[in-house]
Amino acid sequence: MATITTTKMAPQAQRRWWRQGLLGCGVVSSVLYVATDVVASLRYPGYSYADQQISELLAKGAPSRPFMGAANLIPYDLLVGAFAMGIWASAGRTRAGRITAAMLVGFAVFGTLGGGFFEMDRREVLAAGQDTLRSTMHLPVTKVMALCILLAMGFGSRLLGKRFRYYSYATIAAVLAFGLLAAAQAGALATNEPTPLMGIEERVSSYGMMLWTALLAVGLLRAQSPTGPRPLGRPAVSPQPVSQCVERRRASADNEWPAQEEVATMASTISAQTRIRSSVPSIRVLRAINPFVSAILRSPLHGLLSKQVMLLTYTGRKTGKRYTIPVGYVCDGEMLVVFSSRSWRRNLRGGAAVEVLVQGRRSTGTAVPIEDPEEVEAAVERTIARYGRKGATWRTGITLDATPPPTREEIAQAMRGRAVIRIRLERR
Repeated sequence: MATITTTKMAPQAQRRWWRQGLLGCGVVSSVLYVATDVVASLRYPGYSYADQQISELLAKGAPSRPFMGAANLIPYDLLVGAFAMGIWASAGRTRAGRITAAMLVGFAVFGTLGGGFFEMDRREVLAAGQDTLRSTMHLPVTKVMALCILLAMGFGSRLLGKRFRYYSYATIAAVLAFGLLAAAQAGALATNEPTPLMGIEERVSSYGMMLWTALLAVGLLRAQSPTGPRPLGRPAVSPQPVSQCVERRRASADNEWPAQEEVATMASTISAQTRIRSSVPSIRVLRAINPFVSAILRSPLHGLLSKQVMLLTYTGRKTGKRYTIPVGYVCDGEMLVVFSSRSWRRNLRGGAAVEVLVQGRRSTGTAVPIEDPEEVEAAVERTIARYGRKGATWRTGITLDATPPPTREEIAQAMRGRAVIRIRLERR
């Protein structure tokens, strides 16, 4: 069959190849990271691949630092940033893809800061107590970098099929487990004592992240290929003549989904035509990201989230166990207001004692769920009026898609099955 070229197909083909090039950077970055790690360890006399950290290859004064800076640090982080751009370009309207891309950019930025500007000192310098402020900042920066990649893995698990999702969860568990094993020997490193298998433990964690990145890139590349597997989340389509494809593109140019865009996974009873839809992730996504959100809210970095999200601790009525979950909140005078569609709110019926961690401060109070539709609608309207559509998204659990402002009927449809939880804090 003769090749047919049209002015409308050429830009799309160019964009596809551009996206594929960016996605391919995910594979190249992982290969580069492992290769430069191995080569640098051989260029560092006396360095133990099994017992010493990767960061020590970039330590101030290390003979391998110039090589790692030129061959690993900058090129690797640039490749990760390019891969993140490819994910963003392929994500379309998929929130999980965009958050994954954003977290990868954060991982690259903090990786550059941690290795290039806040490099650690060598073990003997640390043991002599001559470490610098830069070296002291290396650990906090590394923790933020690790948090970014873990969040990227949590959200990125939604971009491919079920098997990749479960693989991502297993990888997150392995990364955390071996990362903690390596971190347990930080004290011995600082005093220049032997750290047996510390390098292996850290490399299992780091190489696990590299493998996950490469597999995500391969999966997305296969989805981008016009002859590869079917698009993510979309049913298989039988081949059609080129002329029919061109006519179909002309007829649907204004409303066609991007060819390889993942179909949103959030279930909702609201019609696709409604201007308001649920922004609450699935329970599996919440279980994956809640530990990381909780860790941020308990840390000195809580300001990243704590203006919109807090930690709520309540007691189960049947089990008597205490549960702590992150929830969006709204300040309403002396009360805190939480919107929820989850069943845990049943534990608060009739009023229940709770504990909250808001902007780094712990308080106790009494929580009462309100399920009356009119009161729920009124609370949503007040929240939208105060914070706007974007600000109300995190706090109410609904995403507002268009103007003019939604009607009460639209709000009622979006908030069906949800409740408002009012928390009156105790004065100290």
